[in-house]
Amino acid sequence: MPRSVAAVEAPAAVVAEWLPGVGLTRPAVVGNSLGGAVALELARICAVGSAVALSPIGLWTRAEAAYALSFARPWRIPQETAAGALRNLARSPGFEPTRRSALAYRLRALTPAVPVTVGWGTRDLMAPPHQVLRAARLLPGARHVSLKGCGHSPMSDDPEQVTSSGWVGSGSRPRPGSRGCPTPWRCPHR
Repeated sequence: MPRSVAAVEAPAAVVAEWLPGVGLTRPAVVGNSLGGAVALELARICAVGSAVALSPIGLWTRAEAAYALSFARPWRIPQETAAGALRNLARSPGFEPTRRSALAYRLRALTPAVPVTVGWGTRDLMAPPHQVLRAARLLPGARHVSLKGCGHSPMSDDPEQVTSSGWVGSGSRPRPGSRGCPTPWRCPHR
């Protein structure tokens, strides 16, 4: 499996296969960073009814990816939360392979057949707001929302802004002319 596929498409396929087993048929999903890219891939394969991607990875240049995955700092995450996350990452055998494959991942063009919204923190150092121009080109049918004063983790920076905006969980309208997903996603390995 190519490294870039391991980080995003593979988890999306696993989640898509898992959803029916827990009684969920095309739910709305929200993801941040790597999870934002997974949410977009779930929308691509029509496994979800709508997707919200907060600061998704994959819209960066190689230099931006190297910076984001090596040097950016989460300024606003509370110290105890950051310390716990760092301990968990240090113990996770999959962290380094995932980090490497995330570095190689690039979002491919997607004309969503389900509602898709992409949220960007105006102070995001890992997925800078100028990447919204790339997102608009690659996701022409998505709604793009600016989250003022937020960094890479807007749900930690300003949960009120994220939840009160009315777009989380509602997605956006599919691109005009889209007929939606013909059928729910089916695992190709069955």
